[in-house]
Amino acid sequence: MERLLGQGGHPVVVELAPTADAELPRLLADRGYCIQSFQHVLAQKLNPRINHAAPDWDSRVQVRCIEAHEMGLWCQVVHAGFLNQDELGSGEDAASGFSAEAAGNQFYVATVDGHPGGAAVLGCFNRVGVFSGTSVLPRFRGLGAQRALVAARLAAARQAGCRWACSAVLPSSASQANLERCGFRVVYPKLEMARGSDR
Repeated sequence: MERLLGQGGHPVVVELAPTADAELPRLLADRGYCIQSFQHVLAQKLNPRINHAAPDWDSRVQVRCIEAHEMGLWCQVVHAGFLNQDELGSGEDAASGFSAEAAGNQFYVATVDGHPGGAAVLGCFNRVGVFSGTSVLPRFRGLGAQRALVAARLAAARQAGCRWACSAVLPSSASQANLERCGFRVVYPKLEMARGSDR
């Protein structure tokens, strides 16, 4: 598993739920893993017949699914937002974590007055909508772009027949606050441990 996940020089990341065996963190540490982050997993039960109203956002914010040729732009926006910068670079690091060809993935971009300002992905698997890859450029924060991206994905997840929506975020972050405003609730914490692939 480590050889497979570490291909291409990427770190190997293991996520531990509270129900994991208490010895597992020590065993992973012995193999060179270190704590990468603590996160909260949030979830929301979806009713296809009920579309709960989402909090308002600035009318200049528009959300749409990307076209196939826009995957590079999507990666650039995600990468820049994660680095807290407004300039769009190559986005290669962001691209490594997502696949446009993966079945069930839908990629979204939020624009502000027509300019790319945020991005996110929805993955629908076994009637669960997984919300990830959410990123907003610093100069467009505070306009509700993230809430608009959440609302668009909630609607798409319901339409796809998902019964649950879930996401993992840093505790007490703006992302957690936005998800909670849109009906998500914390269901459990998780621990991420990572190891470089060159070991």
